[in-house]
Amino acid sequence: MALLLSLRLVYGLVVGPLVSPPNSRMGARPVRTASDPANADGSEDPGPSMPQQRRDLLDVAAEYLPHAPWSAQARYALRSSNAYIFTEEWEKEANSNGVRFEPFAIVYRAPDAPADDPPLTIVCDSAVLEFAENFDIRNPRPGRVVGGSLQGPVAIRGPNGLSANTRNLSFSESSQRAWSDHEIDFAWGGHSGRAQGLELDLIPQVGKLDDDKPAIAGIRTLRLVSGVHLQLQPGAEDRRRPVQPAPAGKRRAPVTITCSGNFEFKFEVQVAVFHKNVEVTQPTSDTQAERLSTDTLTLEFVRDSDENKVAKVDAEPDTASSEPAKPSTPAGDGFGNLKFRWLRAAGPKTIVSSDRSELRAVMQELTYDEPAREVVLKGTSPVRVEQKNHRLQSTEIAVTLDAEGDIERAHCRGNGRLVRYTGRLPKTEEEPLPRIDFAAKWDGELRLEPQADHPGSTIDLSHRVVLTRPGGMRLLAERVRIWLSEDAPEGNAPKPRKRPGEFGDNGRTRPERMLALRQVELKSPQMVGATERLEIWFQQGRLGPPPSGPENSDAEISRLTPAQPAPASSPLRRVALRDGDLAGGVQAAANNRPAPAGPQKANPPLRPAASRDAKANPPRANPSGIPPGNPADVPSPETAVADQAAPGKGKTQSPILVSADVIRVQMLLDGDDAEVERIRTEGHVHVTQQHGTGQIPLDVKGDQLQVWNYTEERQVLRVQGKPAHVHDRGLQLEGDDIRFDRGANQASVLGKGVLRMPVRNGIDGKKLSDAQLVDIFWQEKMEFDGQTARFFAGVKTQLDGTELSCEEMQVRLTRRVSFIEDNAEREPELETVLCRDRVLIKSSEYQENKLQSVRLATGQEFQFEQATGDLQSNGPGILTFWTRNGNRPEKKGRNSSGSRNPISQGNSPWNYTRVTYSGRMRGNAEKRRSQFFDRVRVIYGPVNSPNDQLDVDRLPEQAGTLRCEELTVTQVVAPRDKGEHVTVLGRGNCEIEGRMKDGYFSALAYSVSFDQSKGMYVLAGDGRRDAELSRESAPGASQPAVQKAKRFEFFPERNELNVIEASSATGGT
Repeated sequence: MALLLSLRLVYGLVVGPLVSPPNSRMGARPVRTASDPANADGSEDPGPSMPQQRRDLLDVAAEYLPHAPWSAQARYALRSSNAYIFTEEWEKEANSNGVRFEPFAIVYRAPDAPADDPPLTIVCDSAVLEFAENFDIRNPRPGRVVGGSLQGPVAIRGPNGLSANTRNLSFSESSQRAWSDHEIDFAWGGHSGRAQGLELDLIPQVGKLDDDKPAIAGIRTLRLVSGVHLQLQPGAEDRRRPVQPAPAGKRRAPVTITCSGNFEFKFEVQVAVFHKNVEVTQPTSDTQAERLSTDTLTLEFVRDSDENKVAKVDAEPDTASSEPAKPSTPAGDGFGNLKFRWLRAAGPKTIVSSDRSELRAVMQELTYDEPAREVVLKGTSPVRVEQKNHRLQSTEIAVTLDAEGDIERAHCRGNGRLVRYTGRLPKTEEEPLPRIDFAAKWDGELRLEPQADHPGSTIDLSHRVVLTRPGGMRLLAERVRIWLSEDAPEGNAPKPRKRPGEFGDNGRTRPERMLALRQVELKSPQMVGATERLEIWFQQGRLGPPPSGPENSDAEISRLTPAQPAPASSPLRRVALRDGDLAGGVQAAANNRPAPAGPQKANPPLRPAASRDAKANPPRANPSGIPPGNPADVPSPETAVADQAAPGKGKTQSPILVSADVIRVQMLLDGDDAEVERIRTEGHVHVTQQHGTGQIPLDVKGDQLQVWNYTEERQVLRVQGKPAHVHDRGLQLEGDDIRFDRGANQASVLGKGVLRMPVRNGIDGKKLSDAQLVDIFWQEKMEFDGQTARFFAGVKTQLDGTELSCEEMQVRLTRRVSFIEDNAEREPELETVLCRDRVLIKSSEYQENKLQSVRLATGQEFQFEQATGDLQSNGPGILTFWTRNGNRPEKKGRNSSGSRNPISQGNSPWNYTRVTYSGRMRGNAEKRRSQFFDRVRVIYGPVNSPNDQLDVDRLPEQAGTLRCEELTVTQVVAPRDKGEHVTVLGRGNCEIEGRMKDGYFSALAYSVSFDQSKGMYVLAGDGRRDAELSRESAPGASQPAVQKAKRFEFFPERNELNVIEASSATGGT
């Protein structure tokens, strides 16, 4: 690169203004520039002349060429816009087209170089240029340079610490190469190196050649011939490029690369190759280092601007194309703006070692992809990796590094074996191996990945997996995943930060969780069985007491009692796995108890983490299925049983028998003892547990079940299904998500479901002829404490002809149902029913299977007292009655608001009454009486069927409206041939509007009563103001008949008015 640069500069700056040397007696004279005109008289050129700024040129030499002191007094100093040339003598070479300059120095500054950058300088004993045509000293354009050399010692200096020293650099256009057979040493930007011999393979110019420039388009290959020794400084960059400086004391030691063969750099593809006995070393401390030994080392680079366009190429040096090609960068800038991308080390015995990580790996091939930060080890014989107390062997191992260069994850392809020992592996084969703590064997693959939330790793194994542990535990499966964690340090010793993928040495690593899939066989002291899916969590500790109350349900409710010899004050770590992992967002709080089954403050779920590449990580299919969230999302006791304590080792209980497609178990380990703390099952779940001799056992069925075990009579269950079923001691629950705490006597259902319980009273308080099962349905959730059940959203029930729906319902029983004690002596009955929000109550009465009346109530709150039949409501609300009018048949057709068949009180089959109120309502189902308060409005009249309603703007004959402040409505049961009817009594600011056969009427009164069976109104004043009745033939008549009286009767059907206590009358007729 320096040779080509100097040739181009010499040609551009010297060939044009080249002149003969001056006479020695005359001294130096100024040179004639290429633009000076020839002598006008055609006489011989008197020779060169001295430049007017010669002293300035010599000052440049004194400043930038201190290692060439002769240049400050050079006889010839030439200048262009970007360069300065210094020489003492020049002459034409005999029998050639060459010109020699002796000595030779050049100072060059690129046009776009920063002002404070030093220029590029080249100094040598002499420089020779060879031209394509015969050189004519008077021709300012002598032709193309086709060869040349820098002879003797060559010293190159430049920006960013550029320094290179060699001898005898040569260039030939015909051979398209430049070379030096001598030793070369160099440095740039913190990097340095040396080698024996330098070769440059050049790229020829394509197309028409330039008569004034070398026919070279660029550099194809740079080659250091042998004895290569490089020192590369990590983080060293061109100081002109903005980089973040390394913190003080944090600068990494240089990387040393040596090889006994050659080194090649291919500019067209930015690939560097080291050959034969390659050694790479980087110290990590004064006494430790990381090393790579191999036979061939290949490095690929990419330009920052083309990083996404570069593909990998064959690593072998002889695969580059020899055809002319357009260079990827101009000659002289071949290493500029490059970024490392890919590495390959290959040889019969390639070894990687790290003193810091206590790691040693032996393989036949190693590749490293910088953008992916992935290292791949493979060979025809198994790759072997040893680190601390682990030994791994596999056909191929792929490792991904984190930003700090430490192992983050690994992938072993093909059969292999992993062994973890209780101590570090010996450094020599003569030393005995420590005891095996865990061993795994597989025929498929193994994956090692870090846990993001705390130090530890996960291991995935596939195909014919066999796991063993001391103590007789053995597991066989087609696929297994293991979560590893570290034991806490003893005492108060601080725990150092561990890197992902690095196994700790401040305590023994241990399996924390395990997942087995397909054809699983398990043997352990707690469970023996076969399943298609098994998950086991291991935790040190003993079963602790139940929580004392609900106040800490959103935090850490309870801690496990630590097992010895772990310190009692050292809390066990909470395990949280990310959403998108193989665990699918599991949060298993090993030191927490589940949250209460009753009302609780909800916590937001954990944010999902980004999923990794599904192809690279196929196990990430949410094997556990535990939804993301915190302990508040799972059931827990709300109150403790005062006399319960942690069970002793000698205490026994009836086992829970589980049948399911998937089984998950959390076990507590206390020395050699183990207890099941939690069970989770999925798929065709069936769980039973005996309560005692002669008692009906617990029976649970569903798609998914979780069981938390506290004491002999303290289990918390969560069963999920479509729907799930829980039957226990007289209570039957169905729902998608049932939470059941036997000890705390609480149950809840999230989502829609149904509660089924035996009752003897109806919803309206009537005694039932026989005990019935009442079914209460809901859409959001249900909570039950044994005596009061609360239902939310879309609540519906039906019992003995009464239908009820609302958004919230509370049902209280006459006595508490115990989930532990025997409830067979007496079944509970309904005591109160409280309904809130969008309440709808519909009851129907029949006689001999014939519908007689329909009652429909809507409002915000209703409460039923089953013992008395009392009903209370808070408005606003609506109560609607349809009562059959004797035995008249129903008429088909539209109702009176748009009737094709006009109807009246006399011939209508049904009477319609609708009461709207804003305040409260109270009534009694037995007495069939209801009272309404605050802005009461009544619409009444005849209709064809109990499905019809009246339109207040289109009332039929004998229909009307009533407004008042207080209203009493009574449903009167009449003889069979008369049918039921309604009586109404209104008080306070009463206003009546109605339609008669021949007109309309309206009235104002303090009190109004109406008897639907008679079609009669009774209106009365309050003693200060009379009642007033207006009648008119059509709405808005000019002279309506107005009647005022203290009290009178009015029959709209006959338009008959009877004054009981008169006052006055005025108006029309």
